[in-house]
Amino acid sequence: MKSSAIWLLALCLAASTAAQGKSYTPIGINGPTINRGAFLPVKIADRPVLPGIRPVEVELLEDALRRKMNITIGDSREKAHQKIIRNSLRDPMKRSHIKGLLAEALFLEKNPGWGYVRKTNAPQVDVYVLRKGMRPWGAQIKTHISGTPHTYANDMLTDNRADRFLVPDDHVASLREHWQAQAGKHESAGRTAEAIEARRQLSRIGGVGFKSEYLDQSYSRVTRYAKREQYAGYVSLGAAVGLMLGTELWNTWQEGALTDQAALRTVHGGSILAAERAMTHVMTRNARVIPSSSTASPSGLGSSVLRGGLRGNAIVGATILAVDTAFAVYEHGGRRAFDNDAFYAGFGGSVSAFVVGMTAGQAVASWTVNPYAGFLVGTATGMAAYIAGQDVLSRILRILDEENLCKKDDVIYEAARESMDRRLKENTGSITNARFPNHRQVSPTCGGGMGKQAGLIGLTRSRQTPSLEIWSHHT
Repeated sequence: MKSSAIWLLALCLAASTAAQGKSYTPIGINGPTINRGAFLPVKIADRPVLPGIRPVEVELLEDALRRKMNITIGDSREKAHQKIIRNSLRDPMKRSHIKGLLAEALFLEKNPGWGYVRKTNAPQVDVYVLRKGMRPWGAQIKTHISGTPHTYANDMLTDNRADRFLVPDDHVASLREHWQAQAGKHESAGRTAEAIEARRQLSRIGGVGFKSEYLDQSYSRVTRYAKREQYAGYVSLGAAVGLMLGTELWNTWQEGALTDQAALRTVHGGSILAAERAMTHVMTRNARVIPSSSTASPSGLGSSVLRGGLRGNAIVGATILAVDTAFAVYEHGGRRAFDNDAFYAGFGGSVSAFVVGMTAGQAVASWTVNPYAGFLVGTATGMAAYIAGQDVLSRILRILDEENLCKKDDVIYEAARESMDRRLKENTGSITNARFPNHRQVSPTCGGGMGKQAGLIGLTRSRQTPSLEIWSHHT
């Protein structure tokens, strides 16, 4: 009986101990539901800042330059664009550094769980990811224009701290084949340690999620955009100069000599240039700083108004045309300008000069490294577009005026014919409307060729009306 009681007590203690073991939770572990190795979000400050104003590749590289070159570039967008443009002129082999920065940024844009390492000059780790219950994983991103596996393999041996070694997708297969061959060679020779190291390097290899061709295309787009924004002031200035010179050339062409309103023309042209320079300066200040956070508030005209952009060009163009139109109204007599075809023809020429000059100038500036090329092209095409636009619109307005004059002449002709018919009836009493010439004389403005003395020859002296005089109408 006593032994049975002792056995029962031991059984109860064992059961309670087992129950306590199941409910025990080690410090730092979330019980049996732990998902060891699950990805955790990185810090917001370690993610790329993308305001969504410029093309995504441009904002990614600007943000990368701000982080990696915080002393030489910092938050200056002008310095960042100058860096991008300068590197585009270098030998393709020497562009690898800045293209590597763009590759890191593109990888992070495609992988939201990763972030930049906080230490900007970290030699062997470019990006990292957090995993639950594990230390942070680091990765190094390398891009070589040659794509040879031996070059990447040497980098892997030198920079061996990162857990992952990421290369463009079209370079992964050759690099894997290289390390597989190395591992097989060491294993066949009995070099176990070297074979294990080769297998370890093989396990580090991964792709960045895009090919080297995509990286090259992205960098080309970034370079063209940087040139367009950086050189926008030269292009708009060229278009304004083309408008100013085109106006004077048109007046000289029409009058055969320079206009006698030299002082007014000088003020007119100077005001156009001043308006263009003022708006370019405002937009330059508006986009001077690379934002360090997505909540950074834009200044000046707003975040979407950019030099070389559609809205920026529209604002510059509207300002220049407002100044030009104000002078044109004054030159054509104030309110009377709106009844003058020359005023509308000049306005059409001004619009043509700015639109064509800006379009052609930006197209050239985005593909060249010389900002003066955009200025010269903008000036030449703007001047030609002003003269062409003025001439075409003048011809159109002249045709429309002739049609209106023809309609007015028809009304005048019919009224005069009816008046003559009535007076002839009153004087003779025998001439009827049927005996009056019923054909229509064509006015000279409608292309009749009657000369300046086009008229209404009512009736000549006839046998029926020997006393009737000739009725004529002189225009």
